[in-house]
Amino acid sequence: MINSSRGMTLVELMIVIAIAAILLTVAAPSFKGLIARSNIETLQDQFALSVITARTEAASRGVKVRLCPSPMPTTATGKCVKKDWATDGWVAFYVDSADKVQMIAEFKNKPGYPLGVFEAGTTTKVAEITFNSQGYNAERKRFTFVVCDKSVDPTYAKGVMVELSGRTVFTQDKSNLHNEKFHTPTAGGTSPSLPLSPRC
Repeated sequence: MINSSRGMTLVELMIVIAIAAILLTVAAPSFKGLIARSNIETLQDQFALSVITARTEAASRGVKVRLCPSPMPTTATGKCVKKDWATDGWVAFYVDSADKVQMIAEFKNKPGYPLGVFEAGTTTKVAEITFNSQGYNAERKRFTFVVCDKSVDPTYAKGVMVELSGRTVFTQDKSNLHNEKFHTPTAGGTSPSLPLSPRC
């Protein structure tokens, strides 16, 4: 008996290609969302790292360390005035004993996602966060870093809340904001949820 093998016919090949095209069409949005979520989480990690870096350097050097949108001030008396943290990223820096501005680290928003830093629970954007020589949040205000991507999911956002002590806590969309850790009791004794500041 003679055994013979044959390849795929043109019709079979076209069917396989059609099925593959359908699967790719269905899967593409999921891949896009997966990539966006990964990039957003990377920026979330990056901001938390910048806060930890600033606090550590402030305490170890015994100086005030500031985080603000790039570029940093060029003179000791200069202030962070730009409130756009997204376009050029942000920097951590301090002023040394010779009144020279010294950069500690620079952080970039490489994916270009919408992001901002706000006074927690408000729509007020901030130009800087300062840590004192003990590594504590010098402004005595809570801040929230928020990053999102409306093109993938308008409701998807992640953030980092900077507590009064300078400690950070990761937050995400409104289903899980760790609100129980950050609240201000009202006169009636209730503890309202603290929102994740504005969406991007």
